[in-house]
Amino acid sequence: MFSRILVPTDGTALSEKAAQGAIDLACQCKGALVALTVVAPYQAAPTADTMHIGGADAYREQQRETVQFRLSRITALAARAGVHCDTVFAESATVHRAIVNTARQHNCDLIVMGSHGHRKLAAMIVGSQTQKVLAESGIPVLVYH
Repeated sequence: MFSRILVPTDGTALSEKAAQGAIDLACQCKGALVALTVVAPYQAAPTADTMHIGGADAYREQQRETVQFRLSRITALAARAGVHCDTVFAESATVHRAIVNTARQHNCDLIVMGSHGHRKLAAMIVGSQTQKVLAESGIPVLVYH
């Protein structure tokens, strides 16, 4: 059924729940995973998301540690289940595009991700990353919430 499953993670419990679901599915299908995490690029004029007092080098070091932590959690879960897991790190201001592009680049045939279920006004104005992936992905997306 599914041979390569992309599982994006933002380090939350919900993304770990989605990762476990992707691992279970990969076991059933004898497939493999591609674990992805996306971080915002450093900006000279930082926003609230990218503000870091130590400057660009300190910001990048903090992001490297974040990436390693997020991806190591998924690779450890996959290893315990006997599922092969490649890891990918993307630096992008548009998370949904990084997810869709990574799925294409790695020939994934399914994306498994969590949705934090933004409601009402916030979802109408901004839209969740999951909604954007659903709109732009050419492959199936399994959503955990």
